[in-house]
Amino acid sequence: MKRLACATFLMVLTACVSTAERDWQPKIGRYSVDDVKRELGHPESCVSLDDGGTACSWATAKGREGVDKILLTFGSNGKLATFNNVRF
Repeated sequence: MKRLACATFLMVLTACVSTAERDWQPKIGRYSVDDVKRELGHPESCVSLDDGGTACSWATAKGREGVDKILLTFGSNGKLATFNNVRF
């Protein structure tokens, strides 16, 4: 049972690290919210922006020092416009 728990923890940790290390630059202007949802799962939150776009966030890691998140904005055309890795 301990091995299963340890293996699960390592898989989750690896997924979090790989999410934070993804190269989002080539996806700007090409990826839609649905494309990112297929890759990262459902976002923690999304808000509408004044320019008609959307901003969404996904947690990538949680620890004693805070929570790492990726914030992605999508333009009014629905395509990825910007990305930022932040720690709260």
